[in-house]
Amino acid sequence: MRIKKNTLKYRKGKQHPNYKNGWYLKQHYCMDCGKKVSFHSTGRCSKCAAKYRVNNGLTPIGGKGKNCPAYKNGCVKDKQGYIKIFLPEHPHADNRGYIKEHRLVMEKKLGRYLTKDEIVHHLNEVKWDNRVENLCLVTKHTHNHNFIKQLQAERIKILEKKLNELGIQL
Repeated sequence: MRIKKNTLKYRKGKQHPNYKNGWYLKQHYCMDCGKKVSFHSTGRCSKCAAKYRVNNGLTPIGGKGKNCPAYKNGCVKDKQGYIKIFLPEHPHADNRGYIKEHRLVMEKKLGRYLTKDEIVHHLNEVKWDNRVENLCLVTKHTHNHNFIKQLQAERIKILEKKLNELGIQL
């Protein structure tokens, strides 16, 4: 038995009904409502997936604050390692409503909001250690000046160690 070349199975390229941008897409339908869904779907359309997550006590996808899947009692850790607290009413909160915890701790100690020129420095350089005794308030200028001095001192120690290993005395 021979199959005709013009049937759906043998159509090639742009003539194929499921061809899109170089890919052959398989048809998928929502398991709840029957609506056509994308290839990478989990089996439900976006509306049915949201209903399913709410009805089964799962966290909603995306969102801010308590609706965010990474939400842990208002605290998140950012990419730099700082702990941020969800406090959208704070005047220095970022666009998502978070403020760094070490700034809040220092503001509470001083009894006022910090200015943009003030920096809270971690004495032990551990970014998530926000104890009051580990924090000190400095200006941007002082912080940058001390940081550069510290880097220069560390670099000098490294170079002196290398010179001693080579047997060169200063």
